[in-house]
Amino acid sequence: MAAIVALKPELEAIQAYCREKNMHVFNGELLSSDFSYSQWDWETPGEWRQFIDFANAFNVQVLHLSKSIWEFDDEEIDEMAESCEDEDLTLELIEEAKSRHGEPASLEISFILNNVQYVYYLETDWARLLKQPYDEHEDDDEEAASQETQKDDEQEVEEYFTKLISLPEFKGTKTNAERHKLALDLFPNVTQDTRTLAFKIAIKANRYHKKEIQAIEEIEKITELRRMRTENPKLTKVAAEAALGVSKRGFQRLWLMASVPE
Repeated sequence: MAAIVALKPELEAIQAYCREKNMHVFNGELLSSDFSYSQWDWETPGEWRQFIDFANAFNVQVLHLSKSIWEFDDEEIDEMAESCEDEDLTLELIEEAKSRHGEPASLEISFILNNVQYVYYLETDWARLLKQPYDEHEDDDEEAASQETQKDDEQEVEEYFTKLISLPEFKGTKTNAERHKLALDLFPNVTQDTRTLAFKIAIKANRYHKKEIQAIEEIEKITELRRMRTENPKLTKVAAEAALGVSKRGFQRLWLMASVPE
């Protein structure tokens, strides 16, 4: 893969090529999590022409062009160099970084086509190498933040789950949909976040209802059915089903369980 030392000439050439192709350029990063992501795997930096031609072939009207500007001073660059253990970081590249203050260190061209975000990314070698240790720390920080967010979400789910199962009407719910509705009603404002949270709470509540409430109710009904059959040996299934007030499918299980000796 070819080395990248300076991006300012590339940036100017990209802008000129877009004008030549009558393509509009939006100066800003394309941020979206709603699309699949596909990055161009280039071998030479100048392949951005092929990338733009590809977009033009599909009548893409707008390209997003974003760049990061190198704003580190000499002292900061020396500190960054001390943290970098990559042997590819030569003295020449360090001096190059010091001479590029205020210039683009990386750039990205992107566009949306058929729900896919296509991206062409370039970064100078000196910026990539100098930032490498800091990017690794950022990844660690992001992972820690993600874990902390997940922990907060779990605590919030547990808090609302406790509220849900303490509602008087919760015990009498018959379906998962009813429990989801109760969970959603816990929130004064319905948003995408509260819908997601209510869904998680309802899943937990469904498991709880099945394990703690339905299981107990089943034991109570089996006990009651055994009592009825002891008092009336000629008790029919139809009469028992009506007396217990359960579905035909549920009753079959109860009848079998009640037939097993205690």
